[in-house]
Amino acid sequence: MSRDLYDLPVVRLGNDRNPRLVILLWNPGGNPQWSKRLPEYAMRADGCYAPTGMPLDGLQEYNGWWDDFFNVFKQVNLKSSDVLVLEYYPYHTRDVSLIPNYNQWTDYAKNALSENKKLLSKFMYKNIPVFGYYYSHWIREVPQLKDYKLFYKSRNRFKKSKCKELYKFLQEVV
Repeated sequence: MSRDLYDLPVVRLGNDRNPRLVILLWNPGGNPQWSKRLPEYAMRADGCYAPTGMPLDGLQEYNGWWDDFFNVFKQVNLKSSDVLVLEYYPYHTRDVSLIPNYNQWTDYAKNALSENKKLLSKFMYKNIPVFGYYYSHWIREVPQLKDYKLFYKSRNRFKKSKCKELYKFLQEVV
């Protein structure tokens, strides 16, 4: 795969200093060959894109995929500025099966995962709830997640169902 297809890595989104919730994702998704359909390209053109520390509010303006999450946050009185989203693999792929083997990752991707693992461990130490929207790769990388009492693994396949799980989880922990 050509490096120029992946010129907008999304390492993490949201509050990476003091979140009240961490959400685990795998990769930003979307076909990298259809760059005009990916919100990060429009955000870059408008001067508001950043691969880390980008507020979720700004992303929502460009991508309706986040609307269901924002509705859940509002229902439990959680601000979007209280949320951190960590990507496992920071480049767009059409689906998870296209994430290359780790030994084929760029140094940037390896460093991004390393940073995100450190952040995840740090926030677990601080007893911050973790919602595994996608989690299997994360459990392999951070095995202590298996026994973390504030970790919820989504068992559903569809986003609406996952958001219902997130709502129930947040009612218990926030």
